[in-house]
Amino acid sequence: MKRLFFALAVAVLLGACDSSTKYTITGNAADFEDGRSVYLVTAVNDEIAILDSTVVKNHSFTIKGEVNEPCWARVGIQESLKASDGIIIEFILEPGHIVFGDFDEAKSRRRTATGTPLNDKLTQFFCEMKTILDDTSLTRTESMNQVYALVRSYVIENADNEAALFLFERFDRSMPKDMKLELIDTLAAANPTLYADLRKETLEDIEAQKRVEEQAQSVAPGNPYKNVEGNDASGKKLSLKEVVENKKNKFVLLDFWATWCGPCMNEIPHLKAAYDKFHNKGFEIYAISLDDESDAWTKVINEKGLQWVNVLREGKEATELYGVRGIPSNYLIDCSTGIIVATHLRGQALIEKLEEATK
Repeated sequence: MKRLFFALAVAVLLGACDSSTKYTITGNAADFEDGRSVYLVTAVNDEIAILDSTVVKNHSFTIKGEVNEPCWARVGIQESLKASDGIIIEFILEPGHIVFGDFDEAKSRRRTATGTPLNDKLTQFFCEMKTILDDTSLTRTESMNQVYALVRSYVIENADNEAALFLFERFDRSMPKDMKLELIDTLAAANPTLYADLRKETLEDIEAQKRVEEQAQSVAPGNPYKNVEGNDASGKKLSLKEVVENKKNKFVLLDFWATWCGPCMNEIPHLKAAYDKFHNKGFEIYAISLDDESDAWTKVINEKGLQWVNVLREGKEATELYGVRGIPSNYLIDCSTGIIVATHLRGQALIEKLEEATK
């Protein structure tokens, strides 16, 4: 969604400037390490543009410049521009004195910028959001509903400025579809030209999400499994069908995972426990990894001692067939019928289901 900011950010680099366009950014915090580089970047034509850079001294830095129109920007306090470590702060670059200080976890769940009108609005939003998320009397569903209501109110209130764009971009993928369309209409009324293509793209995204949901429903418990295939560690192609139709197997767990997925790695001990307990009773696992790097994949297989069937996917066909929206995701298949009998068996739930199924 930063494409919205791309069009506006051009004004950072082009056009005449005067005193009303000047900004000063100062940072002073205990965790701003001396000697680290500070990069101020924005985006122009889908490319990151470095506006300025400096170095932290005495846990502080200052950057000055001029900007014609408020736009999305990011300050990175890192070893290098491409480094994955360090501190990243997203904010709105606008005229005035923008301040980054110590991270106050008691007030907000993110480090915020203060000192200018739009950044102060964002800081207020994130503080209000933290209050909602920290309310232990609310269920997760209730708290998220309140967060979306807060997003909606801020976007509507700020439809004519970058605060609305900043927040919409951060929540548009997860917010309810009806709300997304409503807010796009609200934003479009404020700037019809800029948002002409956005509504079309959002409708296309929603249609794509519907297709994923339909695929997911087609492999819900009670439906037949769909064959997928991948390459094992030796490069040999192996299909799920071969494993399901192996007469030794009574139940096969199709498991989508990846080595870079923390929750997937946390599931490995549970999978090993289930495999050790039920493999001799006809239980097999067909684990299809979404890893891009085969070396990382084979390393984990060897180090963790994963004895079940492991394959590496090719393309997105497998995840699209099952409407996989996140991992880990799994499907327990009854080999005698080819029917999926359970899905999303995590933790102890897999062993409990196998105990029930193998009685």
